[in-house]
Amino acid sequence: MKQICEWCGNEFTSSRKAQRFCNQACWAKWKKGKNAHNEKIDIPEEERTRQCLICGTDFSPAIDAIRNDMGIYCSRECYWKGKRRRRGEQKTRSDWYQSQGWCDFSRSIREGATCENCGGTKDLCGHHKIDPFPNRDVRLLMDRENVKILCNSCHPKEHASKKPILVCENCGESFVQPRRTSRKFCSFECYNASRDNTKECKQCGKKFKPRNHNDHCSLACAAKSTAAIKHARRVTLTCSHCGKRYAVPPCKAKNAKRTFCSSECRSAFAWPSHGALTPR
Repeated sequence: MKQICEWCGNEFTSSRKAQRFCNQACWAKWKKGKNAHNEKIDIPEEERTRQCLICGTDFSPAIDAIRNDMGIYCSRECYWKGKRRRRGEQKTRSDWYQSQGWCDFSRSIREGATCENCGGTKDLCGHHKIDPFPNRDVRLLMDRENVKILCNSCHPKEHASKKPILVCENCGESFVQPRRTSRKFCSFECYNASRDNTKECKQCGKKFKPRNHNDHCSLACAAKSTAAIKHARRVTLTCSHCGKRYAVPPCKAKNAKRTFCSSECRSAFAWPSHGALTPR
């Protein structure tokens, strides 16, 4: 198969369709040029030198970084500084409410105010109608129309009113969903009561506490139930010699031309002149 080398452009013959270079030397030159940091391949000279976004120094990034529109930091230290700077706007919720700006704003709106729910004047705090933290909206954090003055007793109730109401699967009473969890029972007592359900044995009718979704109270009842099921599935046949009716499993009745209830009937049918043969 004739192919063209991707480095030197010469034509060569190869048995492999995926071979891209004519020899090892062309592959080494291509590899060296691909990973070169200071060699010009197909990028203009004015695009090779860039300025670091953190320290402002001029540097020449890797060619692959220039092609992928990357290479904006001159070193690993500047990269981590830039990453921490980008994360500065995404602080935790506690950092937002412990900042000096929010403390001064909350103190100013609580002076001479009363609770908007109960009218109390002690232990007041600011409650946001629209949470500014998920969207990182600083304007909602300091917006007076978005802040509601509540006391410490009404503030938890305001948060609880926004949580979904669930119904206990055991007692049927409604309860408020806890934070960041999804429960099926209102308390540990209902949870334990749901696990203590008793079953009735299908064989003897005795009540018991099941394990691993068992339907029988013991191994003896399970064996009796299995034997009863197998007996109910037995097929009734007629003996070809004496005409007696008997029951056999379905596997033995399948594709049976002649059936016999015992070995004596089988021998008497096979040798009528000798009579029934007594088995050894």
